[in-house]
Amino acid sequence: MSGPASIVVPIRSLSDGKTRLSPVLDPLARSALTREMLERVVNAALGTVSRAAVMVISPDPDALAEVGRIDPSIRLLYQDPMRPGLNPALEQAAAAVRESGGSTVLILPADLPLISSTDIDNLLRRDAPVVIAPDRHGMGTNALMVRLDAFGEPFVFQFGEGSYGKHHDEAGRLGVDAMTAMAPGTSFDLDTPDDLQELDAMRATSAAGRAAR
Repeated sequence: MSGPASIVVPIRSLSDGKTRLSPVLDPLARSALTREMLERVVNAALGTVSRAAVMVISPDPDALAEVGRIDPSIRLLYQDPMRPGLNPALEQAAAAVRESGGSTVLILPADLPLISSTDIDNLLRRDAPVVIAPDRHGMGTNALMVRLDAFGEPFVFQFGEGSYGKHHDEAGRLGVDAMTAMAPGTSFDLDTPDDLQELDAMRATSAAGRAAR
């Protein structure tokens, strides 16, 4: 590892997210699910062998307050309201990491219901300047590690539609090759009713396997 690492978890809101699940979950259920996944991601980040610093950035004070109750070591960063959106949030977080002497950021979205500390450690131990963990469809980015000191100019985050390919292109623009890393905990994110149905099926299979032992 090139230097101190920070795990950055962006969260837009505890109450207004996951609207694509509205056909199967009411607002209270969506909020509860958002909280559950956020807590899982944050606790997985806190449990790494590497003991990387953990930062949560959000424009939602309630989200930051809730995260702060999980562990006082978490750095809470209020997103600049003049720079809304996910990619500006990540630019702000990366600048804060750099200013505090860090040289590596690992971006973890807050909607990874299967993520584990082992998954995160397996990303942090890689030495490539850019490491991308794609979603299971090979289109999006479910984790992104960037060595901030590896380039002569800032890495421009490209989260959004087709971000896996766009992050590869951004690494190429900066003159480096991006490494792809795949694991069950990073490949599965939860956005749609089909995702929720698949997650429920996986959990049922896992519970049946445990009961059969």
